[in-house]
Amino acid sequence: MPPVHTGAPVIPGASTASSPAPEPHSPGRPGYRRMSLALFAAGLATFALLYSTQALLPAISEDLGVTAGQASWTVSAATGALALFVLPLSALSERFGRTRMMTCSMAVAVGVALLIPFAPNLEWLVVLRAVQGAAIAGIPASAMAYLAEEVRPSALVAAIGLFVAGNSIGGMSGRLVTGWAAQW
Repeated sequence: MPPVHTGAPVIPGASTASSPAPEPHSPGRPGYRRMSLALFAAGLATFALLYSTQALLPAISEDLGVTAGQASWTVSAATGALALFVLPLSALSERFGRTRMMTCSMAVAVGVALLIPFAPNLEWLVVLRAVQGAAIAGIPASAMAYLAEEVRPSALVAAIGLFVAGNSIGGMSGRLVTGWAAQW
């Protein structure tokens, strides 16, 4: 039976087999340490940004002339938006790629962080924090799936543990560092 022509050009000498999948990351393999450190840093930055206004609530309250309860919306808006956007951004990371989603999410979150100090009132501050929380959601939405796809099963628990450690240290440092900065 003659070969069926699919319409694709045939290049002499070219292999028709698909390229092999890259080797999964594992300790001792190239890229594992860099990948682990990057995800640790992403987890740290995610939760440092998320909780950065919590230690500043008294200062926000005083500076904007609002109650402590009103100022707490800066934390609630970010965490609520993160919770709301994790699933949709997870679906988008499936379509556009995990690393692209994490990179774009962090870039938007940091860009918004640079605007937040210039918020003229509480309403703008809460809106910016909600946008920041929505952007931050792309990190946890993509990171676990990325690890499951890219890390050898025997090294997966350690890689996830490092990411979660980054989340925990980030949450703590987001509160402590901003608290210390506010005292100065």
